[in-house]
Amino acid sequence: MFIESYPLSKLDTQFSTRYAKEIACDFLEKDCGRYDFFYTIRSGSTIVGGPSAGAALTILTIAALDHEPLRQNVAMTGTITSGGLIGPVAGILPKALAANDAGMTVVVVPALASLALDEARRADPEADLANLTFNDTPEYDETIAERYSKGAFRIVRAADLYDALPYFIEKEYPRPERDVVVPQTYTTIMSSIADDLCHERDRLLAQTSETIAGNETLENSTVQAGRRIATAIEQGRHYAAASYCFGQNIQLRTLALREEDLAQEAKVLRRELRSLEQQLELENLTTIGDVETFAIVRERLLESQESLDEMGANLTAQGLAYAIERGRSAAIWSQFFAMESSAYTIDREHLKDACYAKLGQADERVTYVETYLPDSLTAKSRDALAQANEDARKGEYALCLFSSSKASAEANLLSSALAVTEPRITYLVDEKLRAAARVLGKEEAQGLFPIMGYSYYEYARSLALEDEYSALTFSESALELSELHLYFPKKESLLKTAIERFPTELFVIFTIGFFTGVLVLHLLLRKDRQEQLGRVPKQSPRPPARIVPLRSRK
Repeated sequence: MFIESYPLSKLDTQFSTRYAKEIACDFLEKDCGRYDFFYTIRSGSTIVGGPSAGAALTILTIAALDHEPLRQNVAMTGTITSGGLIGPVAGILPKALAANDAGMTVVVVPALASLALDEARRADPEADLANLTFNDTPEYDETIAERYSKGAFRIVRAADLYDALPYFIEKEYPRPERDVVVPQTYTTIMSSIADDLCHERDRLLAQTSETIAGNETLENSTVQAGRRIATAIEQGRHYAAASYCFGQNIQLRTLALREEDLAQEAKVLRRELRSLEQQLELENLTTIGDVETFAIVRERLLESQESLDEMGANLTAQGLAYAIERGRSAAIWSQFFAMESSAYTIDREHLKDACYAKLGQADERVTYVETYLPDSLTAKSRDALAQANEDARKGEYALCLFSSSKASAEANLLSSALAVTEPRITYLVDEKLRAAARVLGKEEAQGLFPIMGYSYYEYARSLALEDEYSALTFSESALELSELHLYFPKKESLLKTAIERFPTELFVIFTIGFFTGVLVLHLLLRKDRQEQLGRVPKQSPRPPARIVPLRSRK
């Protein structure tokens, strides 16, 4: 991808352009690996910076890939984020006025834009300019209202690409609102995982009941956890139930270990971890589900081992409890190796390529948000990226793919929520969940089912009413972990692959040329045979040859 700009463009503009290209290719489900992309930017300013053109660049790229003309009277401002959502930007009203001065009659802005006069408009629901109440300096409101009333232009909101595209392109892009169909295999396995973790909770609860009794803090936390678990199980949210039980198991096991020999328990755990590690190395990865499961199990094994190593000889009940539960979780999650999925070409080299491709994308996203956010806000993203780099250095390529996805999700989360006011967090969570459902539905229709993508989606939905910020985090992770297949080649027949990779125009020319050649050759051979027959002299017929049996031949 090349950017040729005059004046210079800042790094954040370059990063947002590259990301816009990736979103456009994914939106159209196109393999863009055989294309070169050239973006030309011209401006009268001294420098071009910021991510505000991300959404417009995405639509531009979609139009180019789909050979669709763009309407020339529409302008747009807004970032582009995961799931094709259009993120908020600053300075909307000055940009809208500048667009109108340049001859634009329609300006598309993010639906998540911070709205200034919303409170006032609630008192006057019949106000004509209800959709123009943007939070900028007051003098712009009056100018906008005046121009709008004269029919000079319109400002419209768009939540995602599906909302925005009709203003730019005549072709219709229907929103694929598919229901998420959960395979029975996933439900069975996740239900088994939840049952295992929650039965262990019941056992530990019985073992520590005397310690809990009389301790108001422990009693309250146990009761609250029990209610959450019961509700999740009743509603069929197995991942949420498993998460709640896992969290309480650590707390209860900490109490139980106070009566045990910690050194002996740690010794037994190390032996179990080595056995699980040996079994894991024997797994043959042939599907995306296998890669996900391997990464999940491997991550939990490493976290359990690291917890033991950090404590060394100074074992604590709480640290050992976490290590034991993390190790048990690794063993339980390995059940997902039994889940079937579409086969992809997966080996160590493909895992390595996928790791570095996702790592590069994550690095761009993290660097992108670091250009306009303080270090205190981006530290978590940078830490996740550092972990992904460490996984790659160690050759843990499946883990690297997972860690990179988490780093990218953290960066996307910051980018999405940067300019969103608190009253609109609910709206943002809803949009993220809707985008995640759309991606999950598309994946399931292709014979894929993202194990962690759906698990995080389900958990985000369960958190939406009680903890919107956590719900936003998990919905972003669901989006990032739902399309890992993009980094692996699917197993196809050689003929199908050759046909798909052969450009359509060349294929048509080749076909016409081939059959034309066959026809010409046939006519030439026919003419030559006729000429030869015309030259052969007539001869008297020969007597029929006597057939000699094979056995009598000498």
